Amino acid sequence: MTEKTSPVDVSGNANVSKLKTGAVGLVGVLFLTVTGAAPESAMLGNVPFAAGYGLGTYTPAAFLLATIVLTIFSIGYAAMASRVSTVGGFYSFIAQGLGR
Repeated sequence: MTEKTSPVDVSGNANVSKLKTGAVGLVGVLFLTVTGAAPESAMLGNVPFAAGYGLGTYTPAAFLLATIVLTIFSIGYAAMASRVSTVGGFYSFIAQGLGR
């Protein structure tokens, strides 16, 4: 029979290492946001092919769509960064939002 264990909050313990308040500033958060969205930005590398081999009429719309998505992502990332104090990158944000 498997025993269920309850989660233990160790954040109040003195021997637990935490990220100092203000350790990552605005520039750091923006840099992390842009690098986290790099796969989406890499898709924009297909734009020369879309403009060169296609009609190219929807190429500006692709940039507009990517800008909107990256802006929404950046706002959400910055909002989560101000609320989640644990280290662990995207895993920390996903665990906070969706659970482990």
